[in-house]
Amino acid sequence: MVTIDIGKKISLIRKSKNITQEFLAKKLNKTPQWLSNIERGIRLIGTEDLAKIALDLDLENIELHTLKRSVVKYSSSVLAYK
Repeated sequence: MVTIDIGKKISLIRKSKNITQEFLAKKLNKTPQWLSNIERGIRLIGTEDLAKIALDLDLENIELHTLKRSVVKYSSSVLAYK
């Protein structure tokens, strides 16, 4: 089974919707560097930020479910990747 980390999934979905890192980062009140680090797997993402990204990317239920399945709970406020 091939798995893809959550940052790559965010990047793929964002690009498929023709949304730039700059635009999405601004909507999230974050820097483009922060989003880049998430997408490259350099930085862990909290549940609150993941929920905001899902809302801002207007994810359908199936996309959100797929995104959630690749996440393993790391602590109460931080997520890690499978």
